[in-house]
Amino acid sequence: MNKISALLLLGVFLTAATPNDNTLASYTGTLVDTKCYTMMPKANAGNDHKVKDMKTGKMMDMPNCAAACATMGIPVALLTKSGKLHVLAAPANQLAKHMAKEARIEGMESNGVFVVNKLEVKDGNKWTEVEIMYMMK
Repeated sequence: MNKISALLLLGVFLTAATPNDNTLASYTGTLVDTKCYTMMPKANAGNDHKVKDMKTGKMMDMPNCAAACATMGIPVALLTKSGKLHVLAAPANQLAKHMAKEARIEGMESNGVFVVNKLEVKDGNKWTEVEIMYMMK
């Protein structure tokens, strides 16, 4: 009987000690496209990017690059002021027109991915919720 009690107690302890990776959270930051930002963070945190010309190897300006990447489905992330990147599990093409805007997100973070329940962007002094269409909600 004591062995069974000890095993049950150990099981309860291990379950309680296991970190829960599904945490509710909210963050504020800037919407960035993950491909260009991760390649050149300082140059590509906005909507217009610096890219290398494949023929000449020279750097060139690429206007509206973040919006184009999001439209093509490149994952979008929220970059906080502290420099932390939160990859969003949300349809990138629906966020394309909001790239490089200040945004705040609410949802659940798990395994390095943020499942968005609510996303708002700042226009002037006003926060506006962005409707995100999912297949199941």
